[in-house]
Amino acid sequence: MSKPSFFQQLEAVVVNPTSLIESPRHWNCGLFRYADRLWMSYRFHLKQHSGRCATAIVELDEATFQPKGKSEWLKLSPVNAGCHHEDARLFLFRGEPYLSYTEMSSYQPGRDYSCVMKYAKLRFKKNKWEVEESWRPNYGRNEGRSKEKNWVFFEHDDELHAIYNSGGDHKVIRLKGDRVDAVYDSMGPAWHFGPVRGGTPPVMQPDGTYLTVFHSSLPTEKAPHYVRYYAAAYTFDGKPPFTPLRISTRPLMAGSESDGHKVDPRYADSWKPWVVFPCGLVEHNDGWLVSLGVNDWQCAVATLKPNQLFLGAANGSDIPPRYFYRKNGTLPVPVFNDGNRRKLLEWTVPRTQMAMASGGVMVCENPREAQEVAEFQGVQEITYAEFIGFTSQRIEHQANRTFVI
Repeated sequence: MSKPSFFQQLEAVVVNPTSLIESPRHWNCGLFRYADRLWMSYRFHLKQHSGRCATAIVELDEATFQPKGKSEWLKLSPVNAGCHHEDARLFLFRGEPYLSYTEMSSYQPGRDYSCVMKYAKLRFKKNKWEVEESWRPNYGRNEGRSKEKNWVFFEHDDELHAIYNSGGDHKVIRLKGDRVDAVYDSMGPAWHFGPVRGGTPPVMQPDGTYLTVFHSSLPTEKAPHYVRYYAAAYTFDGKPPFTPLRISTRPLMAGSESDGHKVDPRYADSWKPWVVFPCGLVEHNDGWLVSLGVNDWQCAVATLKPNQLFLGAANGSDIPPRYFYRKNGTLPVPVFNDGNRRKLLEWTVPRTQMAMASGGVMVCENPREAQEVAEFQGVQEITYAEFIGFTSQRIEHQANRTFVI
C-alpha cells in the first residue's frame, strides 16, 4: 500500500543538495554536535567512472538545518570502482569526534559485494577535518569475505561499545581498537515490521538509559522496488548487558513512493527500495533531531518529540489495539499479514432498519495490519471511547434490534 510522503509523516526538511558536493545524489547522513557546532556526514556518488561513492562532512545551520560553508571529503582510504564507503555515522567518544562506516569491496551493481565495518578517529584542526586513525574490529564476519553492516557505536563508562546485532538477540560488544574484549547478550526487542537493524548511535537519556532510532524492512512491494523500509525507536538499559527496555509500538516513519527516486545513471537498473535510513540522533530543545537518507537520494533532518515515540514494552506484551472509522464502511482494506500474504480486512458496519449502510468501525490488534489500515484512504483513527460511543449510538438507532460489534 502506498505511503504518504516522509515529509508528511514527521516535521522534516530536505538538506539542499546544491549546497553539498556536486553529485548525482546525496544520502544516508549522520549527525552530531562538536565544538559547539552541528555537523552532518553524508554519502555521495563520485562523478568519475573510476569511483563509486565516498563520505563528506559539512556544518549545518542550527535554525534551518542547511549547510554552512563547503563540504569536506573525508579521505577514509582509497576509493575506486570496486571499493567505496557507505553510511557514515558520527559519534563522540571521550569527547573526541569519531565516525563508523561500511567499507564495501568487489561491488557489482545488483549482483554481489562484500563489506566490513570500520570506525575512525577524526581531527578538527584549523577549521579543517582529517582522518587520524581507523580500525576494523576483528569480530563476527568482519574479515572481508562476507557482509557486515549497521553496527552503531556508543560510549559507556569511558569505554567504546557497539550494538552488533539488534534483531533476535541483542548483542553489544566492547572494543579496544581492532579487538573485542567483551560481549553482552540479551533478548532483542519485538517488532512487526521486519528484523531490527542498526540506525543511530545511541543517546543517553536523563534516566541513564539509551535511546536509538533503528531501521527495518519488509519484502512487500512489487518489482523493481521489492522492499519498504521503516524506522522506529527503542531504549535499552544503561549498564551491561544493555537489555532492551522499550520499543515503539508502531513505525515512526516509512519509505514512500511520493518521494521518488534519483539514481546515478550507471546504476539505473539496480534495486530501488522505498527507504528511510536514520543515521544520526542529536538532542534538540525538548526532543531530538534525526538525520536520515530518503529513498537513496536525499538527505533530510527531522524533528522528533517524546510523544511521537509510542514506546511500549520491549517484548511487545503491551501493544495497544488501535481503533478506526471510515465514512464508507463498504470498502475493505487490503493489508499484508505477518506471512507477507495480502488479505482484506472488513469493516463492521451497523445498519438501520432501512438497511442503509453507514460508516464502518474496526479494531486492529496486529501492529502491522493497524499501520496499513491507518494509512488507507479516508480512514480516521479514533480513541477507544469514540469507538464505544460510535457503536453504542448505532445500536440505539436499531429500534431495539441487537447488533454485535
